Order: sequence, then C-alpha cells, then structure tokens
Amino acid sequence: LPYTPMHHLLLHDFGGPLVCTSGNLSEEPICIDENQAVEKLGNIADLLLVHNRPILRPVEDSVLQMVEDKPMLIRRGRGLAPKLWPANFEGGEAFNEALALGGDLKHAMGLGQSEGLLLGPHVGDLQESEAFRQMVNEVSSWQDFFGKNWGDVLVDSHPQYHSHQWALNQELNVFRLQHHRAHAWALWAEHGGPKFDWMVVWDGLGFGDDQSIWGGEFFIGSPTGELSRWGALRPLYLYGGDRAVKDSRRSCLSLLDGLFGTELWQDSKHQSRLKALGLSVDVQNFFRQFPQKHRQRATSMGRL
Repeated sequence: LPYTPMHHLLLHDFGGPLVCTSGNLSEEPICIDENQAVEKLGNIADLLLVHNRPILRPVEDSVLQMVEDKPMLIRRGRGLAPKLWPANFEGGEAFNEALALGGDLKHAMGLGQSEGLLLGPHVGDLQESEAFRQMVNEVSSWQDFFGKNWGDVLVDSHPQYHSHQWALNQELNVFRLQHHRAHAWALWAEHGGPKFDWMVVWDGLGFGDDQSIWGGEFFIGSPTGELSRWGALRPLYLYGGDRAVKDSRRSCLSLLDGLFGTELWQDSKHQSRLKALGLSVDVQNFFRQFPQKHRQRATSMGRL
C-alpha cells in the first residue's frame, strides 16, 4: 500500500499493480541519500526518483504474514516501529532505564522506560559494516532524542557478536542473556505475562550455556525467576562452521552420520544417499576424518 503522496501518484498514473521493496542490498540498511543509492543500487535500478528533503531516520519495510486469517508480524519496521509496549506485567518494572541490543542476525534494539518497552525497527545483519554503523547511530539518536545515557545494557551472550563486543567497549553495566531464554521472555511479555511452568523455543541457532549451538529448547521455571533448560532436540554434530548452518546438505550429512556412524561410509547401500546430497568427494572425505567430538554440536530446529 502507498504510504506517501508520491507513491499514490505513481500508482495512479501507472495504472496497474507495482511491487515495491526497500532500496537496499540484502541484509544491508536502506539507502538514505542519492550518492548511496547510485553506489549500491546503480547496477540494479533503471531509474532513481530523488527528493531534496534528507532522510533523518531510515526505517525498513515491515513484513507480516497471514496465519488463520490473522496478521503475524515477522519484521517490525515502517509504521510499526518504534513502538511503545506497556510493561503492565509482573517484573516489567525491572526493564526501566536499560538499553537492549539484539543479536548479529536481523538485529533490532529496545529501550526500557518507566512508560514501558520501546521497540526499535529492524536494522539488518551486523556482520555488514553499514548495518553495524546504523546500530551505533541508532543508539546515539535515541540518546539525543531522550536526552539521557543509560547505565545498563542487555546483550546476547554470544561473545563474538558485534553488538556484544560494542557494549563491552562502552562505559556501561553489561548484562548477558542467553539467546533462547530471551525468546521465551519476549513471548511471555508479548502475551501479557501469562503463568506457565514450561516453554518450548524453536529457533535456528543461538549461543548456549555450554558454548554449543542451541535452537530446539525446552525450558521449565518462571519468567520472573530462573528458566532452567529441561531438554532439547537430539543434537547434530555439524561440520563446516557457518557453512553447515547455511547449507542444509551438510546438516543432512551430519544427521546421517549420527544415525549410521561408520556404517555410512563403509556400507555400499548408503552410497546413493551420499550421492544424492551433491557434496564433493573432498567434503565427504573431510567429514569422515573429523569425528563428532571435533565438530560443532547443535540442537537447532530447522536445519533441514
């Protein structure tokens, strides 16, 4: 739907449907000036429509999907962020005057205030230098807008995340939260603080308490107290680091190796399975040479 008069005029004059998306490269922030647009999008866009008014605060498109005829929010952006979420549930007052930074993937930030939780827009993946720069600018912008600095910052417990590293270099009290407990607490807060004894979190990846990759987690306890890990999905032993996370064929190979062990490589009846994966012989040989104890342990959901 058009959200500016210019969009309305373009749609009217074009006389047909147009599919519009944000002006940015994948996982990078949107371009906010002409020079950026020419540099980043010059090989993609046929034409650029520009304006002489500068963009002060870039905000990505919001993304929703319909589930049982009801909208389910996937990415909070234009029109939906920043959003103030009333902290009208038990324990909500604990968020007062604290800055919360997301993980490196699909980063967004939040701010605890006496009025509630202020949820920021989608930023992108912080491995991209432009996205990381936007995160830093967003923090500075909020400081200027609210006229204050925050003494406490909450970060994902993954020690290598850019947001985590940035927080450690500031004069702030850093509190580390395990990735999937944060998901559980967010869900609890979103639904008004319901009472429950256990919660299931299904996710791709997150840094676990034991320094392995978590993702399919079962927690028991209270959101205002301790959430203990009661159980998890059967682990995969992934080979290839980040490649294994992004390439489902490697995940499948890890699963087959876990099911059949050395039989997978020694019994000819499994050759058709290995061939169907389309992985090179070199990758398969490397996989055979690295036993499970030397691979990354993961309880992630959705690896296949």
